[in-house]
Amino acid sequence: MYKLKRKTIIGILTLIISGSLFSSFMVNNNVSASFPGDFYHGENFTWSIDNISEGVNVWYNFTSYDDIANWNATTNGLITYEVTNSKIINEEEYLVGNLNIGNLSLVTDNRDIGINLALSVYPWYGGLISLEDDWDGLATLINTIGTSSIYTVEDVILDPHIEAKKITYNDGFQQSELVYENNTGILMSTNTSAGNFWLQMHLTQSSIPIPSETQSFPVYSAIIISSISFILVIHRQKKK
Repeated sequence: MYKLKRKTIIGILTLIISGSLFSSFMVNNNVSASFPGDFYHGENFTWSIDNISEGVNVWYNFTSYDDIANWNATTNGLITYEVTNSKIINEEEYLVGNLNIGNLSLVTDNRDIGINLALSVYPWYGGLISLEDDWDGLATLINTIGTSSIYTVEDVILDPHIEAKKITYNDGFQQSELVYENNTGILMSTNTSAGNFWLQMHLTQSSIPIPSETQSFPVYSAIIISSISFILVIHRQKKK
């Protein structure tokens, strides 16, 4: 009877360890923003402007093909975005929310943000928060439009605990470096320009905790250690 229980417990422990290690592997190797759009609803984000071109810009609505407003922003200003909804445009999902940048406040979708702020690489519109679910496939997509200077860089570390995807692009008119956190697709930083417009900024606040490539390890380690401790306790009690 003792041997049966001991084998059963060891079997359970093996499953826990295997499951934990597998889950840890999947989390740490997740290179896609696999969350659905409604995951971001109600969340808010802030970016600090490190540098921006002077002068007036036109905000354009690429759904209705209308000029919305003239706007301008200054260095050290903030860009805030509160997600309220999401919608489908040309079979792709984009977040919708309240954007504040400089003297401009409006409800807009992430595709328009991507185009107006040069946070996109046609035919991909990353914007402030990308719902991209296949970064490797994206590398293939943006390399098929005839500009050999497009490439992605794996494992861009903005912080000791953050793994991100960096996309650089140069077609002569637009030059961009876009860095997105792997799992959430949140824009971490950018240095981008298109014609006479340029913008350099970095994320300063996110209501969604930015995932860590090592965040899961302590959790799974705790599970494993607790399981081992449980086995040892049972084993000692049986010996008594």
